[in-house]
Amino acid sequence: MESISSVCLENGANYLADTELFEIRSRLKEQGIELHVTNNTYPKASLNDISIFISQNVTELIITGLIMPMAYDIIKNTIKFVVNKIKENVKIKQSGEIREAEPSICYKTQNGEIIAPIPKGLTDYQFDVYLDLIRDGIQTIKYNPSEKYERFIIEPRDTYENIEVKTILQYAQEQSKKTKK
Repeated sequence: MESISSVCLENGANYLADTELFEIRSRLKEQGIELHVTNNTYPKASLNDISIFISQNVTELIITGLIMPMAYDIIKNTIKFVVNKIKENVKIKQSGEIREAEPSICYKTQNGEIIAPIPKGLTDYQFDVYLDLIRDGIQTIKYNPSEKYERFIIEPRDTYENIEVKTILQYAQEQSKKTKK
């Protein structure tokens, strides 16, 4: 079975109009990438509220540097558009307070995933730089055939002009140390 190049928007119908979904679907389809929209109503256990999933095939093209520049730019612009829509249209009620949703990108790999949370308040320029840093970061991750499943997180540094790639275990240990202080 041939792997499919796709992008999946979690709960996409909740924050994008039908015309916007149609436009995104058309732009991606021109590059051979399918758009899937889920409508999950169940609670989830993840690092962020809403995830944009990038298929294994697209992730591998990014990792190997074989993705066409035009296709990469379309994916990047689609992600930026969707994240802005999430910020505009999705609010989370938590502990009696309303806050902005926290989107993330989840890149699927052969034996795992790479999670890249999207920081709040990025300018368009910072967003483009951040997505390019994510691309460069995932290119540094090497497939380890001895691991059954690996999870990584890409963490932005203070200026959003630098990132750090960590295993999920490293990230959890650091977060635990921060909460104990």
